Amino acid sequence: MAEQKNTYLEALLMLSNNERFSDARRSLPQSMGDEALEKLVADIIHREFTRRGLEDVASTLLDAIARDGETASEDGGGALDTRQKSSSGTQTRLKRDCLRPLDPPEVSVTRKRTAEAASDTAGQKRVKYTLRSHTAKEVKPSLRIQTPQLIQGKLAPAIGVVYWNPVQHRFSPLAFDDERGDSLATRMTKNFDADYLSTYNHVYEWGKLLRLQEKGVASQCCANKTIINRSKYPGTREMGDMTTACDACIRQKQLCARLVKVEMVNKFAFFPLPSALRVGRQLQEIEFWVQK
Repeated sequence: MAEQKNTYLEALLMLSNNERFSDARRSLPQSMGDEALEKLVADIIHREFTRRGLEDVASTLLDAIARDGETASEDGGGALDTRQKSSSGTQTRLKRDCLRPLDPPEVSVTRKRTAEAASDTAGQKRVKYTLRSHTAKEVKPSLRIQTPQLIQGKLAPAIGVVYWNPVQHRFSPLAFDDERGDSLATRMTKNFDADYLSTYNHVYEWGKLLRLQEKGVASQCCANKTIINRSKYPGTREMGDMTTACDACIRQKQLCARLVKVEMVNKFAFFPLPSALRVGRQLQEIEFWVQK
């Protein structure tokens, strides 16, 4: 059953990332059995959320509780039949999970926690439960996106990061496994995170860019245009071409990167300064890529 539950959850998360599938997302839970649906809800509650995500969860649960209460009153309790048929252990667990306080850290990490809930009846054993870890977790947004991430409560897929090598005339992978402080990956990450992921609105646009990759590839807009300026049109390149940084990124002294297809696979690619602006610089130097 655990495998089925995870399959439902992953399917619903993917459907949630596209407004065109909103009807399918609503109908899928309706087709699930009682036990599968209860376990799905429990698994969702076990996830960790940002502050804004917690507020949305609380509001949704309160609306559901109020709606169930009204239905039960009108139907003389008939709306509770489904829950009465379910096992008492599952129902008790769900109630406890829904009512427990939620207080995650600002930046959540995958881990296990334990908590105890005391019974109202003296002499009964204290109940212990564990919050399970999950594959996609809410982390501090960064250029390092080699695994799926939750960005402001929405699942963003992993994507490879590459750079255009003007010497070899091809894309090369950015080596994030090199943790040296002066490595190209380290310097690019530091610059990109500072320029593009330092505000709430920028992080929102970053997550949206990762979720709508095909749209980003088609637009040919760089991160500067998409995340900061929220433009639908690519920047001009009077000093170079599509294999070099755009004029806006050059003027604003920011890295120029955009979504591209490399051998039919979506990649997030960085482009160097035009040749006239990188004279005397080596590819591994950050000044090869951004004006200083």
